[in-house]
Amino acid sequence: MPTQMPGLTGVAALTAGSIHSLALKADGTVWAWGYNGYGQLGNGTKKQGSTPTQVPGLTNVAALAAGSSHSLALKADDTVWAWGRRPGWFLAPILSQLTDCQSMTAGYLYSLALKADATVWAWGDNSNGQLGDGVLPERGAPNQVPGLTGVAAVAAGYHYALVVKADGTVWAWGDNGSGQLGDGTNTQRPTPTQVPGLTGVAALTAGSSHALAVKADGTVWAWGSNTSGQLGDGTNTQRLTPTQVLDLTGVAAVAAGASHSLALKADGTVWAWGTNADGQLGDGTNTQRLTPTQVPGLAGVAALAAGRFFSLALKADGTLWVWGDNSYNQLGDGTLTDRLTPTQVPGLTDVVALAAGNVHSLAVKVDGTVWAWGENGYAQLGDGTYTSHRRPTQVPGLSSVVTLAAGYQHSLAMKADGTVWAWGSNLEGQLGNGRSQSQLFPEQVW
Repeated sequence: MPTQMPGLTGVAALTAGSIHSLALKADGTVWAWGYNGYGQLGNGTKKQGSTPTQVPGLTNVAALAAGSSHSLALKADDTVWAWGRRPGWFLAPILSQLTDCQSMTAGYLYSLALKADATVWAWGDNSNGQLGDGVLPERGAPNQVPGLTGVAAVAAGYHYALVVKADGTVWAWGDNGSGQLGDGTNTQRPTPTQVPGLTGVAALTAGSSHALAVKADGTVWAWGSNTSGQLGDGTNTQRLTPTQVLDLTGVAAVAAGASHSLALKADGTVWAWGTNADGQLGDGTNTQRLTPTQVPGLAGVAALAAGRFFSLALKADGTLWVWGDNSYNQLGDGTLTDRLTPTQVPGLTDVVALAAGNVHSLAVKVDGTVWAWGENGYAQLGDGTYTSHRRPTQVPGLSSVVTLAAGYQHSLAMKADGTVWAWGSNLEGQLGNGRSQSQLFPEQVW
């Protein structure tokens, strides 16, 4: 016989999934109970709910719907929010599309986006707290990093993340086994923590387990792993707090690979340090460098990128120059030969942006098209195949792109309209489309 649901009043509408229930109150809040194995109760956990519990952070809702193991809410502003299984799962409500993005970056199996409102959104693997939301389950779609505002730039390392705020402070979270969060400890941080004593920062980058920051005065500061001299302080000593890179001034931008570092000076010259076993420092040798060394014969550079063991430089004339490891065709010169000095990528001109993944490379041309080359075992080249390419190949169906990011085995592109598109490996939901299958072609981040 009918039984009243205790403690639930002011209800305006109801819906039910396979084994969970939802109620919409007249005040626009949503309440949920029942099975929660896929996060369909939207409370940030997978714990069952025997009594109605409010779905946190969800207000002004006008209508509800429930699938077998997922939930949907329509707000009064006509936006749609979803949580639960799709067939990946979201443990809290998320907006149906990621828009108004300014930039993005990709880590090992996760992704970050900076929106125009200076907030940061994260998705994918969260095993080390690299999504910054204080919980460890992976996220199959973008979720806002809580409590983080006023952000000017983002960077993603292997299992950790960094941001610089408009006020010049740096904040970090995730894995800290090598001191890459710069907070003086080796303690993992699941939420953003300020890097103490570091101010006036204008730009930053994250390597596998070391980080670099450029101050407004053109000096570079480094912390984290230093096994190959990638911190540029003349030693191999790990640093738990930022240390100034020796004999390096006038720097405009930095890039970091697995264990090597690059700096672009305002005069268009490039300087490199760290491991050099594959020629990634571009100085014509395989000699490790504990302090910055100029890359000879390279001038007029406008931007840099660093892959695992290789380096890329974009010149102001739109040509792309590469050096280092080429065992997976990531240099795009049609060979598998490592290059100890910069070599131009043949047939590729009018480039305006670039990105380097683990062993694949990406470029945007002035016409907004994207070109990719290197290893493609996870479809990270976005051409609908798993075939590696020795030379740049256009990513089909992708236009109006303004910037790129490359993760370990996935790729991201941001269009002029602020939408983000992703392809490649999706094992941990790093493509942000709510699924776990690899994506052979670009698809909008959900």
